[in-house]
Amino acid sequence: MDSRAHVFLFLMATLTSGQPDSSCPPGWGRLSNATCVQFTDDYRLPWAQAQQTCQNLGASLLRFSSPDELQAFSVAATVRPVDGWWTDLNSMGGTQSWTWGGDEDVAPGTVLWAAEPTDNHHVENCVSMDTAGLLSDESCDSRFGFICTYQIPQGGSCTGSFTSYDGFCQYFTGDDETLQVSWVDAKAACASLPGTPGSPRSSLATFFSAYTYETLKILSGAAVPAAKRWVGLTDNSTERQWTWSDGTRVNDTSYLRWRLYFGDTQTAGCGLVHSNGQMEVDVCEEPHRFACKLTVDSASSSEERDFGCPSPWIRGGRKCYLFNSNMSVVFQDAQGFCSRNKGRLLQVSSMDEKDWMVQQTLSQNKGAVWTGLRRAADGSSSWIWDDGTAADPTYITWSSEPNDDGPAGEDCAFLTPDGTYSDASCFYRSAFVCELESEDAPCPAGWVDQELDFMSLCYYISNSTKEGGATRMEALFRCRRLANRQEAHLVAINSQAEMDFVTSLIKGRPWDGYWTDLTDSRIEGLWQFSNPSDVSPPIPWAKEPNNRGGHENCVQMYPGGRYNDVNCDTKSYVLCEKSVPGVSSTAHLTSQVAAWLLLLPLVLPAFISLVPPEH
Repeated sequence: MDSRAHVFLFLMATLTSGQPDSSCPPGWGRLSNATCVQFTDDYRLPWAQAQQTCQNLGASLLRFSSPDELQAFSVAATVRPVDGWWTDLNSMGGTQSWTWGGDEDVAPGTVLWAAEPTDNHHVENCVSMDTAGLLSDESCDSRFGFICTYQIPQGGSCTGSFTSYDGFCQYFTGDDETLQVSWVDAKAACASLPGTPGSPRSSLATFFSAYTYETLKILSGAAVPAAKRWVGLTDNSTERQWTWSDGTRVNDTSYLRWRLYFGDTQTAGCGLVHSNGQMEVDVCEEPHRFACKLTVDSASSSEERDFGCPSPWIRGGRKCYLFNSNMSVVFQDAQGFCSRNKGRLLQVSSMDEKDWMVQQTLSQNKGAVWTGLRRAADGSSSWIWDDGTAADPTYITWSSEPNDDGPAGEDCAFLTPDGTYSDASCFYRSAFVCELESEDAPCPAGWVDQELDFMSLCYYISNSTKEGGATRMEALFRCRRLANRQEAHLVAINSQAEMDFVTSLIKGRPWDGYWTDLTDSRIEGLWQFSNPSDVSPPIPWAKEPNNRGGHENCVQMYPGGRYNDVNCDTKSYVLCEKSVPGVSSTAHLTSQVAAWLLLLPLVLPAFISLVPPEH
C-alpha cells in the first residue's frame, strides 16, 4: 500500500477511534450492576449438560443473589421468544435443601415457587399432563407429546394404536421427539389417526368427571415414559375459561389437579425459572433451555447502566425503549408492566422520535403495540398521553382512524406495523412498547447535572444543616455512597467555566468550607487532584496556603470561590462530582470528526506532500 494511503488511514483511525464497552462479552446482556446473562433459546439440554456448557464459558447456570436481580431477570426474559430456562438451583446430593450449584445458600426472596396455572407471558393457553397426572398451562407453541381419545362405538372395539378404558379408546405418545408437536398440531394429529369405521374422530384427551380424570392419570403413569403430553384443555378464547378442543365449556374444574411448586426437597430435582420469575421443579434429566450467568467487575459496568439503557432496553435518541412483542395484554396491564419497570408506555414528543418509531415498526415487524395515547374523555375527539399531557397531532399519523366505532368504545390507541395509529377498545389484547427517560436524568437523585467543556457532569452539595460536617476521607466515602457506589470524587475544578458554575451553586450558602479534591499529600507544596491527569487552573487562594502547624494538606472551597488549605481531619461540608459518559462526549467527538472532514481537502494535500512516495 502507498505510504500516503497509510497516513490517511492512520489519520482517520485517530479521529474516529473509541473505547468499546467491555463490561459484558459479545452476546451477553446486562442483568445487574455486576452480572451478565446469556440466554440459550435455540436448543435444550439436561441440567448437568447445561451446567457444564456454562462452566465451559467461565460462567455458571443462572443464579439470583437478590430480589432485585430476580426482577431484572424477569424484565430481560419477558421479551424472549420462548419461556423456561434451567437455573443452578437444585436439591441433589442428599442436601435436603435447595442450593445454587450445591455450594451456595439461597438468599431470602430470591426464589418464588409457582403454582399452576401461571399463564407466563399471558400466552399459556393450552394444557399438558405429566406422568403424575398433574396439569400445567403452557404456550400452545411448546412441543410435547399428546394423548388422543375417542368413545368406543356400540358393539365396537378400539383399533390401531388405541387401547380401551372405561368406554373410551386412548392413545399415548412416548418419548419419541418426532412426536413432540404444538397443541394445534397435536389436535390435528389426533383427528387424523385411524379408528374404527363409523366411530367418532379421535380428539385430544378429554375428561368430564373426576373418575375419568383419575383413570386417565393412572394410565398415563403406566404408559411409555414422557415428561408432558398435551390434553384437550384450553383457554384460548377467554382467559381462565377452560374449554375442550371442540369448544365445549368445562363447567366443573374442581377435580382438576394443577401442579404445585413449594420447594419440596424430598425428591431430588432441578430448578426451572419462567419469565415471570417463578420457579418450578423438574426432572434434571429432562432437556430444557438454559441461561448462563457471568460475574463482571461492577466498577466497569456502573457507568454504562447510569447513562445507557439497561438490557434488554434499546437506545433511541434520548430514550430507552422496550418492545414487548411476546405479550398480548389489555391497555391497563401494559401500563402496569411499564410502571413496575420504572418506565411508561410510549409517549412520542418529537419529530425525530416519530420517525424513529416508524422505522422500528417497518423494519423490525414488531406488530401492533399499545402506546400511551388515549382519549381525554369518553367520546372526546382530543387525545392525551398516559401522564395527562396533551398529544401534539404533529407527531401522530392516523390510519383511517380514529372512528370510535367499537361496541364498548375505542379510547386507547396502538401503533400499527406501518407506523400509523389506530384507536381500539382498551380491553383489546395487544403487545406494547415501554420507554425510559434515562438520558434526560443522567445524574443520581439529588444531584445537579451540567454540560461543561463538552462533558456531562453531576454535582452534589451537602445540606449543611442536616448532614453535618465530615473529614475529607468521610466526605469521599459519602460521595461514592450518594452516587449509588459508582465512581465519584470531591469536586475537582478544571476550568474557569466550571469554577463559575460551582461558585454559582454555593452562592448564598452559609460561609462554611466545602471539600475539594485538591491535596499536596504526595509532594509538599505541589497541589494536585487525586487523578494526576486532571489539571487545575490558577488556584484562587484566600491569602493561603500557609500550612499552619505543618499538617494542612487538604483544601476547602468557600462561597465566592476562595480556597484555603486545612488539616484533612477537619470537619467540613461535602461537594461531590461525577462524570457521565455517553452522548454528549460522543457528540463532541462527532463534531470534531465532521470539522476535520471539512478541512481534509485543504490540509491533506500539504500533509501528504511531506511523505516521500515508495520506490
